[in-house]
Amino acid sequence: MGYDGADAALKSIYALAKHFGGEMTDWGIDWFNTTYNFPRFEMPEMNSKEIMSILKQLGKFDSKTLKGLGECKLTGYFADESAIDGFRQAFASGIRDLGALMQAAFNSWLKAEQEECEASFGDERLGENFDCNLYTFHEDGSLNSF
Repeated sequence: MGYDGADAALKSIYALAKHFGGEMTDWGIDWFNTTYNFPRFEMPEMNSKEIMSILKQLGKFDSKTLKGLGECKLTGYFADESAIDGFRQAFASGIRDLGALMQAAFNSWLKAEQEECEASFGDERLGENFDCNLYTFHEDGSLNSF
């Protein structure tokens, strides 16, 4: 059993690194948030002006929260926004090292994805899935599906 959104989500963080001329070279992710997670990034050197110029290409955002407005410019998947938001918020806080900015993006992205993973196995989502697929559970534990 795994997280169905993992592949699409990973494409977002890979795309963000690539957008800034780098790459994520290794990672360890526990989607269920029970153990240690890590990324490894190989990122180029850039000055603040270069970073800002590239960051501006990633869409509009709320100036108060620094959260994106849902444009999902990297892959079109919603995980783009949580990665970009983490990067943008870290940049606004004064961080200028591209590796540290990617770590902040990863942390923001991972938190959102772990929440999504948890929700996908929650009672409400499972109930919706059972209803949509016409699953019927009986008192004896048996299951009918149509």
